Amino acid sequence: MSSFPELEETPPSTEVQREMAFTQIRLFQAVNTDYRELVELIYRHPSSDRITRLREICGEVKDSSEPIVEAGFFRYIDPGLVGESVNVLIEEILQNRKLASALGGEDYDGDEFDEEFRQRLVERVLTDDQEPDEEDTPMVLFITDPLEELPTEDLIRFMGSLHERTMKDVLESLEESEDVEMKLEKEYLRKERVRTAVIGLVAFAGALGGSLLADKINKQK
Repeated sequence: MSSFPELEETPPSTEVQREMAFTQIRLFQAVNTDYRELVELIYRHPSSDRITRLREICGEVKDSSEPIVEAGFFRYIDPGLVGESVNVLIEEILQNRKLASALGGEDYDGDEFDEEFRQRLVERVLTDDQEPDEEDTPMVLFITDPLEELPTEDLIRFMGSLHERTMKDVLESLEESEDVEMKLEKEYLRKERVRTAVIGLVAFAGALGGSLLADKINKQK
């Protein structure tokens, strides 16, 4: 334990916090990239075990967006980080949507997050208009323009939820892919053939062992 308790209470310097923020952003990018690469690998070589593991990883990847969302895009550390994190989050959302569309045999050419949207989002996060949550505030079920209809705090959570939704979309598109279903069916049939062959082999070995034992007993009589 440190001999200087006051040092333990000293917050990290601005430079250290900035580096920590950059590390978090890069980690977020890396985790998303790894997830998509794993999805593409499983698409080419699917198996029930791999898809089960992918479901678990999907939850872990969704959790990786929380530090970015909870930190309010790091605006208190360095305003310059806001544009960086906003663009990274949106780019990952778009990449996930493109992959989900590709797995579903569709083209994805939409980009609702144009430069104007991004800039307005950055400006909203940088302003100090975050409103406290009120328990009696009704939930917004239909949002046509989140930039106009949501306070900043909710807008940030909305973007994080949107990212989580794209992760689920990728997973669902993989699971519902006809190519994957066909390959999983072949895997199942192959396992069934192996299982049937093993049962037959065990039964044959048992019958053969019983026959040899009976023959040995007869010879001893």
